[in-house]
Amino acid sequence: MWSDDGKTIYAITAEEGRANLKRFDAATGKVAPWTSGNHDIQSYSIHGGKTVALIATPTIINDLSLRISGTSFSTTTRATISKT
Repeated sequence: MWSDDGKTIYAITAEEGRANLKRFDAATGKVAPWTSGNHDIQSYSIHGGKTVALIATPTIINDLSLRISGTSFSTTTRATISKT
């Protein structure tokens, strides 16, 4: 996904069983982590300095999280599946 200014490409990368977002500078090719952690970024959207991501861990499945530029992700919703 391209950034709003067209200077950066964001992509999910998988390493050692973890899936995180990385930033790729379109001009230089430099790669930098955008997220880190023992989780799986399943989908995301970036717009206007905000990143929303669907994040899963081994114990919590599908948290919707928000990151505002310069901060870390915070959980905005937690869905639970009940047994019936």
